[in-house]
Formats: sequence, structure tokens, C-alpha cells
Amino acid sequence: MADHKAEQIMDAVVAKLTGLATTGANITRGRVYNIEAQALPHLSIYRGENRPVADADQNMAFSDWILVINIEATVKSATTQIDKTLAQIEKEVTIALKADRTQGLAFVIDTMEAGSSEPNLDGDGDQPTGSMTMQFSFKYRRSITDPSQ
Repeated sequence: MADHKAEQIMDAVVAKLTGLATTGANITRGRVYNIEAQALPHLSIYRGENRPVADADQNMAFSDWILVINIEATVKSATTQIDKTLAQIEKEVTIALKADRTQGLAFVIDTMEAGSSEPNLDGDGDQPTGSMTMQFSFKYRRSITDPSQ
């Protein structure tokens, strides 16, 4: 049996964001522990709200849904400007996710940018660190009786 369509979208996003120029393979889904210094810069991917679209086309077989995915970029450096690096990561993430608005999945209708937080900068550690969360929404269609179809 296939995974829930929201899970399939999460997997596609992780695949699309693995190997970006700035973060490389430093990516974790659902991270709860601190990031080791050697794994920075880093992307953490979190599943957000998943809700039906109220005014979408629906019938007795399917309905349209919106899945929100939060992407947190974390940077640590004594030699580069943290907010500039965060902006570069934001650019790379946007280009990667908007290159194919369906994320290679036939049931995804659109990928929409939902904004980003202001950078959170901290100079208290051994090196300056910063983080910023980007939010993307994915509109998709699924069966009303089986979320994997």
C-alpha cells in the first residue's frame, strides 16, 4: 500500500532539496536534536498543517488538499555574513521547489511559496549562528476515502 499522499510530497521535497549548493546533503526530516557543527549549513524539513481546500472542485471520489511544509535553514560561520547565507539558501530552495510545481507527482496540482520568517541571528556561541524558516504550500488531490490514493 502506498504512503499517505502528504508523506509522498514530503519525500519528494527532501529529495529535491538534497544536494543544494550551499547545504549539500545536510538535510534532516523532523529534526528534534541539535545539529552538529560539521552538519552546517543545514536544512530541517517539517510537516505542517494539512487541510482540505474549502472552495475546491470536489466530488464523491476526490477532494483537493493543501499541505504546508516548513523548511528551516540553519547557518553557523565566523567568516561569512549569516543573513546573506540564509538568503542564498532561500534562493536555492525556491528554485529547486519551483522548477517542477508538481514535484514529479501526478497528484500535486501546484507548489506555492507561503513566505519566510525574518532571520534569527545569535552571537552568543563560539561562532555566530542564524536560522530562518521558509514555508511552502502544496495543493494536491486525493481520494475522499483513502489518503494514499
